[in-house]
Amino acid sequence: MRFYARWLFGAIIVLTITAVFALHYAAWFSPLLLFGLLLAGAAGSCVSVMSKMPALDVSLAGELDAYGRRIASRVGTGLVASLIGCASLAWIPLSIQNQTFADAINTCASAPCSAPSAVCTGLKLLILLGVPMLLGFSERTLISFEQRVFGNSPRLPKKLY
Repeated sequence: MRFYARWLFGAIIVLTITAVFALHYAAWFSPLLLFGLLLAGAAGSCVSVMSKMPALDVSLAGELDAYGRRIASRVGTGLVASLIGCASLAWIPLSIQNQTFADAINTCASAPCSAPSAVCTGLKLLILLGVPMLLGFSERTLISFEQRVFGNSPRLPKKLY
């Protein structure tokens, strides 16, 4: 488990720093905006997984391999939830301190000709970084919502050989 914890911590640092640079330079290359949002959502998912890791004394009876697959699936779930949430927030005009998520996206996606270095900084960069991280962190909420709506999925019986 210590290996997974270190790997997730390193991923959080790298994903967050890369997301900041991708969002800052999104005006020069528009796919960087989506890439930055995805990276921020992945960082939030990694934080969520790391915060709910079991104790470090897990036995090696196959549980560790299964937990590795669960980590990947939960990070993927958080990534998709973050992307869907960002798309929804860009569509819904919800403002906090007169700043909407769509305004931050539009500002960071278009570079003014006079001052290209001041495109995506300050509050807008924090909004574009924080919202996907929060949505990625809340991947557990998505899973519990799915279980309430669709019920628990029945487990398939193990094959006996």
